Amino acid sequence: MKIIHFALAPLASLEVQKRYIINSARGEYILPHELLNKAINVLFEQRGVTFLELDMLIELKEAIRACHIPEDLSNEELILNYEPWIKVRELSRKYLMEIGFDLQAWEKSEL
Repeated sequence: MKIIHFALAPLASLEVQKRYIINSARGEYILPHELLNKAINVLFEQRGVTFLELDMLIELKEAIRACHIPEDLSNEELILNYEPWIKVRELSRKYLMEIGFDLQAWEKSEL
């Protein structure tokens, strides 16, 4: 799996977010800010790593920059109702599709 897939697949997957953020179990959870930080690390801070600079990637980067997670939101509210988070998820999914990544197959292997 490419580094971009590793960073964006969990961010693009509502099913992963439902399982590991909303309905997480002890020892099996993901923190929302960790998903964003992983994407920031890969998309903005990696040196010498290039990605297909499609318009969708530029839009995704802007959405990630604009997505600040409010402390007073529950995980469920964040994942299901917080518009900046939903936009990042949708743009991540669209970008992965655009570069040929099969998110559904990845979800089947991860879930």
